[in-house]
Amino acid sequence: SGKVYIRGPLKNIGIYTKSYVENVSFGIDMLNTRYSFSDSIFLSPKLASFKNVKIKDREGNIAIANGAITHDFYKDFKLDINVTTDKIICMDIPVTADALFSGIAYGSGKVRISGDENDVLIDVDVKTSDKTKAVISFLSDTEIEEMNFINFKNPRKSRKETFETPKKSKRFNLMDEVSKSSVTVNLNVEATPNAELILITDPSTGDEIKAIGSGAIRSVITDKGEIELFGKYTIEKGSYKFIYPNLLRRDFNIVPDGTI
Repeated sequence: SGKVYIRGPLKNIGIYTKSYVENVSFGIDMLNTRYSFSDSIFLSPKLASFKNVKIKDREGNIAIANGAITHDFYKDFKLDINVTTDKIICMDIPVTADALFSGIAYGSGKVRISGDENDVLIDVDVKTSDKTKAVISFLSDTEIEEMNFINFKNPRKSRKETFETPKKSKRFNLMDEVSKSSVTVNLNVEATPNAELILITDPSTGDEIKAIGSGAIRSVITDKGEIELFGKYTIEKGSYKFIYPNLLRRDFNIVPDGTI
């Protein structure tokens, strides 16, 4: 959305026309982000290109975009866009009872958007900035029948790490409607101690782990509601709130060097 002001004729095939776009806005629905810009671009009947365009998020943080959108007289669009930033909102998903992945995330780094109108690939390579708070929620047992992911160990006896995987799980659907085009987000995040990670282990009781730490995390998100999460997160400090309904609540401090 927005306005476009054009200087010069567009009818001359192959000749670029410098145009000014005002208050153009766009976003990534899966991450609930919205951006806007007003700047000059170059147009031709088969190409729209731009250089060093300043893109702003809702707080006024700035990213710089360069790239081109090719098309065949406004059909068969192809994207090749590169964005760099020192700090911008990368995710802004409200925390709700049924949200698997939510919170607000600020990052510095680069983004590349490529592909055509039927298959869009968004590669994100960022480092977390301050005020980041990401929430991952494990849904109720109607969605996951059993998940033994918390193991109590005595660190003096063994430093060997053990992992248990879900015995059975169902696919999470993040969207009620799937767009006609396919969108995939490859998210590579360097987590730093200026960001907080919250794991809601049982939404029905309020059990949760709050952690501050560091690590390399990779996620693949599609517009069909599929999420894959990889990596290792080392905790510097944190807390674990354990609640047994109507009977018991215990608050634990997490010592350094634990991993998720």
